[in-house]
Amino acid sequence: SHLFSLTGLVLWIYFLILHLFNWKETKQELTKPPLLSGMATFPMAGMILSTYVFRVFSYLPLVAQGIWWFSFLLDLTLIAGFTIKFACPGRRVHATPSWTVLYVGIAVAALTYPLVGIIEMAYATLSFGFLLTFYLYPLIYSDLKKHPLPLALLGQEGIYCAPFSLLLASLVRVGGTSLPTWVLIVMILASQSFFFFVLT
Repeated sequence: SHLFSLTGLVLWIYFLILHLFNWKETKQELTKPPLLSGMATFPMAGMILSTYVFRVFSYLPLVAQGIWWFSFLLDLTLIAGFTIKFACPGRRVHATPSWTVLYVGIAVAALTYPLVGIIEMAYATLSFGFLLTFYLYPLIYSDLKKHPLPLALLGQEGIYCAPFSLLLASLVRVGGTSLPTWVLIVMILASQSFFFFVLT
């Protein structure tokens, strides 16, 4: 697992440097709503990666925590920027499945919160993730009925099954053994239902 952790760290740093050195191209890509909302996978990966960095370099906790905070704040910045530019009333563009990556993906903070030890942040991001999931699914479905995804973005349909899986994992992390069995069953059924929906 240490090998994979180090590989992930190297790739994460590589992509960060690549985007910074090609800032003109990156900046142009960030003007496209489907691409900008999908960029949230980068800070999500950073928060997850920070937990592995801590395992490998346990004697350097500040490094892992630094990566976590950088990723978390970058995620918040992306959410704020995207909302102002593309989701505010009067400016809203057609919602696509990648919106769930942006808004629900912040729940990764609840999954990885032990690294920074702030349980309140876990509760806040998990609650935010749940609220936005139930708001976004009908919105995306409604928009796609009127404006189907172009051929180049059809792969985004696979994103439908991600939010409930992430929320389930985050719930287990935060709630632990105190979670009622029925909650787990409902969440598992929801995540698997969307998985089969995507397959069909």
